[in-house]
Amino acid sequence: MSERPTSRYQAERQLAERAARDAAFRVELVRDPKGTVAREFDIPNIPDDLTITVVEESSSQLFIVLPPPTEQLSPAEGINLSTKWIFF
Repeated sequence: MSERPTSRYQAERQLAERAARDAAFRVELVRDPKGTVAREFDIPNIPDDLTITVVEESSSQLFIVLPPPTEQLSPAEGINLSTKWIFF
């Protein structure tokens, strides 16, 4: 179990680093992202309305993740979106 991260970036980095050195963890993270994140960071109750998707890049694919358009979110929703899955 890893120390609970304080930011989304830190959480993603910790997961990616562990997946890079632990093949079994990588398989589990891809197969069951929500369960793996919950176990890894000791989060007992990830909300049902939160979907966690893991995407594996390859040498010929690069993914850029964009946040929702800001006009669709209030300032409070924007902050909640980036932090909610870390502080259940």
